[in-house]
Amino acid sequence: MSVGDLTAGVNHAPFTYHLTFADSDVETRSAENEIPLGINSDLDQLAYGYNRIFDESTPDSIKSWTVGVRWDVLPNLALKAEFSTLEGDDVKDSFFVTPDDSDFDKKTNLYLIGLDWVF
Repeated sequence: MSVGDLTAGVNHAPFTYHLTFADSDVETRSAENEIPLGINSDLDQLAYGYNRIFDESTPDSIKSWTVGVRWDVLPNLALKAEFSTLEGDDVKDSFFVTPDDSDFDKKTNLYLIGLDWVF
Protein backbone atom coordinates (compact mmCIF):
# COMPACT_ATOMS: atom_id res chain seq x y z
CA MET A 1 0.00 0.00 0.00
CA SER A 2 1.28 3.43 -0.80
CA VAL A 3 -0.44 6.52 0.47
CA GLY A 4 0.87 10.00 0.00
CA ASP A 5 -0.53 13.36 0.75
CA LEU A 6 0.58 16.93 0.85
CA THR A 7 -1.26 19.58 2.84
CA ALA A 8 -0.73 23.31 3.06
CA GLY A 9 -2.67 25.80 5.12
CA VAL A 10 -2.71 29.34 6.30
CA ASN A 11 -4.35 30.90 9.34
CA HIS A 12 -5.74 34.43 9.14
CA ALA A 13 -7.81 34.53 12.32
CA PRO A 14 -10.68 33.94 12.47
CA PHE A 15 -10.30 32.00 9.18
CA THR A 16 -8.08 29.00 8.36
CA TYR A 17 -7.67 27.85 4.74
CA HIS A 18 -6.18 24.56 3.57
CA LEU A 19 -5.37 22.70 0.37
CA THR A 20 -4.62 18.96 0.28
CA PHE A 21 -3.54 16.54 -2.45
CA ALA A 22 -3.81 12.83 -1.64
CA ASP A 23 -2.86 9.73 -3.64
CA SER A 24 -3.73 6.23 -2.43
CA ASP A 25 -2.73 2.97 -4.13
CA VAL A 26 -3.86 -0.07 -2.15
CA GLU A 27 -2.81 -3.56 -3.16
CA THR A 28 -4.73 -6.46 -1.64
CA ARG A 29 -2.68 -8.97 0.22
CA SER A 30 -3.65 -12.28 1.72
CA ALA A 31 -4.96 -12.44 5.25
CA GLU A 32 -2.72 -13.48 8.09
CA ASN A 33 -3.82 -16.64 9.88
CA GLU A 34 -4.78 -14.76 13.07
CA ILE A 35 -7.90 -16.70 14.08
CA PRO A 36 -7.34 -20.36 14.96
CA LEU A 37 -9.74 -22.76 13.25
CA GLY A 38 -11.39 -25.78 14.81
CA ILE A 39 -11.45 -24.52 18.40
CA ASN A 40 -15.14 -23.61 18.38
CA SER A 41 -17.80 -22.87 15.80
CA ASP A 42 -18.11 -19.17 16.71
CA LEU A 43 -14.41 -18.60 16.00
CA ASP A 44 -14.71 -20.58 12.77
CA GLN A 45 -17.51 -18.28 11.60
CA LEU A 46 -15.46 -15.23 12.54
CA ALA A 47 -12.44 -16.60 10.64
CA TYR A 48 -14.61 -17.31 7.60
CA GLY A 49 -15.94 -13.73 7.56
CA TYR A 50 -12.48 -12.27 8.12
CA ASN A 51 -10.92 -14.28 5.28
CA ARG A 52 -13.86 -13.51 2.96
CA ILE A 53 -13.15 -9.78 3.26
CA PHE A 54 -9.67 -10.34 1.84
CA ASP A 55 -10.91 -12.76 -0.84
CA GLU A 56 -13.40 -10.21 -2.16
CA SER A 57 -11.13 -7.16 -1.91
CA THR A 58 -9.63 -5.71 -5.05
CA PRO A 59 -6.75 -3.28 -5.49
CA ASP A 60 -7.80 0.35 -5.35
CA SER A 61 -6.34 3.63 -6.48
CA ILE A 62 -7.68 7.14 -6.05
CA LYS A 63 -6.36 10.70 -6.18
CA SER A 64 -8.05 13.69 -4.59
CA TRP A 65 -7.72 17.44 -4.25
CA THR A 66 -9.40 19.15 -1.31
CA VAL A 67 -9.79 22.83 -0.54
CA GLY A 68 -11.37 23.95 2.70
CA VAL A 69 -12.01 26.80 5.06
CA ARG A 70 -12.70 27.02 8.80
CA TRP A 71 -14.33 30.05 10.37
CA ASP A 72 -14.04 30.42 14.13
CA VAL A 73 -17.39 32.13 14.68
CA LEU A 74 -16.99 32.09 18.48
CA PRO A 75 -14.22 30.77 20.75
CA ASN A 76 -16.15 27.48 21.08
CA LEU A 77 -17.91 27.38 17.68
CA ALA A 78 -16.38 26.78 14.24
CA LEU A 79 -18.03 26.48 10.83
CA LYS A 80 -16.17 24.33 8.30
CA ALA A 81 -16.62 23.82 4.56
CA GLU A 82 -14.67 21.60 2.15
CA PHE A 83 -14.76 20.74 -1.51
CA SER A 84 -13.01 17.61 -2.81
CA THR A 85 -12.60 16.31 -6.31
CA LEU A 86 -11.97 12.54 -6.48
CA GLU A 87 -10.52 10.70 -9.47
CA GLY A 88 -10.29 6.92 -9.40
CA ASP A 89 -8.24 4.61 -11.58
CA ASP A 90 -10.21 3.32 -14.59
CA VAL A 91 -9.23 -0.34 -14.13
CA LYS A 92 -9.78 -0.56 -10.39
CA ASP A 93 -12.75 -0.07 -8.05
CA SER A 94 -11.18 3.08 -6.60
CA PHE A 95 -13.15 2.69 -3.37
CA PHE A 96 -16.43 3.13 -5.29
CA VAL A 97 -19.08 0.41 -5.27
CA THR A 98 -20.83 0.38 -8.64
CA PRO A 99 -22.95 -2.17 -10.52
CA ASP A 100 -21.14 -4.18 -13.20
CA ASP A 101 -23.17 -2.59 -16.00
CA SER A 102 -22.53 0.99 -14.80
CA ASP A 103 -20.76 3.53 -17.01
CA PHE A 104 -19.55 5.54 -13.99
CA ASP A 105 -16.16 7.07 -14.83
CA LYS A 106 -14.91 7.02 -11.19
CA LYS A 107 -14.73 10.80 -11.02
CA THR A 108 -16.86 12.75 -8.56
CA ASN A 109 -17.03 15.77 -6.30
CA LEU A 110 -17.67 15.80 -2.57
CA TYR A 111 -19.04 18.78 -0.64
CA LEU A 112 -18.84 18.86 3.16
CA ILE A 113 -20.18 21.37 5.63
CA GLY A 114 -19.72 21.00 9.37
CA LEU A 115 -20.27 22.81 12.61
CA ASP A 116 -17.88 22.10 15.51
CA TRP A 117 -19.05 23.04 18.95
CA VAL A 118 -16.90 22.63 22.04
CA PHE A 119 -18.71 22.95 25.34
